[in-house]
Amino acid sequence: MEKQDELLIASYYALTWWAETLNQRHFESPAFDAMPFRDTFVKSRLQSGEGPIALLMPSLYVALVLPRETIFDQYASDFEAIDRQLGRFARNVQTTYKKEQEGNIAFTRHIRNAVSHARTEWMGDGARFHDENSKTSEAFSAEIGIQGLNWLMSALQQIVLKRVRDIQIRQASDNNA
Repeated sequence: MEKQDELLIASYYALTWWAETLNQRHFESPAFDAMPFRDTFVKSRLQSGEGPIALLMPSLYVALVLPRETIFDQYASDFEAIDRQLGRFARNVQTTYKKEQEGNIAFTRHIRNAVSHARTEWMGDGARFHDENSKTSEAFSAEIGIQGLNWLMSALQQIVLKRVRDIQIRQASDNNA
């Protein structure tokens, strides 16, 4: 198995665990409450409802930044569909990117860049993403609420899962050859 594939699969484990932790409301459970935690501040913040925001940045990093080269080109049509849907969720969108003046905004690319360069601001009801190209002086910013971010994470998880399944099929084929 190629190193990129190993990294993607390991990252997918983390992404899935985080998603399931949130879906199962683990931070609100008696089991979580009973867990000993060295950092009681973190535990209390997770129990107070900050779990989704706390896990959002690493989840976006795992889903967009780590596998960038592996999945963006291979699943271009999936990312284009995500971009179209994100256009419905995004607020206060500003872009000076010439290619995007027609309205076809590459939200996933901009979010990936914002996450990888720590240009993300957390708001009470979502996040604001900033991207810029210093060579061309082009810039992008948009706000996406928590509903849109939850949708985005689910969509990204499906793409990463699709890639993981493709890897599994290729491995099975290689083993049978």
